[in-house]
Amino acid sequence: MGCCKSRYSSKIAAAPIEARPELASVYGSGCPLQQWVQNRPDSSDKWSELLLSKLRSTWTEAGAETGVRLNDHNYNTSLGQGNTLGFVFAWLTVHDNAPAHTQHGLFSEPRSSKPAVVRFSDFGANTSRNRLARVAVKVALDSAWCGEANLLFTETLDTFPLADYDALEAFVGTGTCCQKLWLLLCTIRVLLWQNFRNFVLGRLFRSELVAKHYYSQLPYALGEQQAMKLSLVPRQASSACCRPTADQALAWASARAAVLAAHLSEHGAEFDLQLQVRQIEGNEGTILRRAHLRWREQPVTVATLRIPRQQCC
Repeated sequence: MGCCKSRYSSKIAAAPIEARPELASVYGSGCPLQQWVQNRPDSSDKWSELLLSKLRSTWTEAGAETGVRLNDHNYNTSLGQGNTLGFVFAWLTVHDNAPAHTQHGLFSEPRSSKPAVVRFSDFGANTSRNRLARVAVKVALDSAWCGEANLLFTETLDTFPLADYDALEAFVGTGTCCQKLWLLLCTIRVLLWQNFRNFVLGRLFRSELVAKHYYSQLPYALGEQQAMKLSLVPRQASSACCRPTADQALAWASARAAVLAAHLSEHGAEFDLQLQVRQIEGNEGTILRRAHLRWREQPVTVATLRIPRQQCC
C-alpha cells in the first residue's frame, strides 16, 4: 500500500528502461515503486515533463519559501495537486471481524487502532466550477518502506477515466488516432454513463466534504495474491451544499475549508473503510489494463476512520 506496495506493481515489464534521475533519487531501491520507475512506458516521460514544467513555472513565480505557508500544494495545475482544504488528525481502527482474506499489511491486526493524518483537498483549476474533492489518509505502519501507508481517494468516481497507458498517451497528446478514440470512449463511460446523475445532474455538488463517498479508483496490492479497491463511506448524514457560480469559483476552496473546520470543531466525522478484493491470478487484464471498469466484488467493511472533534486553524 502506498510506497510499501505500488499500484500497478504486481506486474513488471521484462525490458528495463533507464530511470529519470529525479525519479530514481526520490524512490530508492528499498521501495517497490522503484521497480515501476525502472520499467515504466516511454510515454510516462511526457506526462512527467508536462507536470514538471507547470510546477516549475508556478514555483518560480511564487518565489522562495519563507515561514509557514497555509497552502503549499496548489501550484496551478489543472490536474494533480490542488488546494489543501484541511489537515486533520484521525484514528484508523481495524475491526475484529474483518474477513481472514483481508488481513494483510495495514489490516493484519484486528482490533488495532493506528494514528493517521488526513488531508482533504480539491482537484482541478482554481477557476473551475467542477472541482472534485480528494482525501489522502496517511497511516503509521512500521512494516511500510517509509513507515506509513498512504491511501489516496477521490470523491464520487469509483473508476478511473484513463483505462491504461494507451489512454494516458492520448491524454498527454502523444497517442495515435486509435488511442485517442479509446480515451474518448473510456471518458464517456466513466463520466457520462456510470456517473450521469453525479456530473450531468450535479449530484456531486450537493454534499459537503465529510458527507461524500470516496474511492481509491485504482487497485492496490493486498498481500501477494490479491488486489483491492478501497472506499470511504460516510456515517454522518449529507449536509447541504451547492455548485459555485463563476464569480464564486476562486473563493470556493476557502469557503469549503471554513465549512470543514466549523463541522469538525463541533461534531467530528466517521467513515467506514471498505474493500473490494480480487484474486490477481486470472484477472491481470482487468486489474492492470481496465481501470475504467467497475469491479463486481461485494464491498466488505474492514475498518473505521474516525476524525475526532478538533480545532482547525
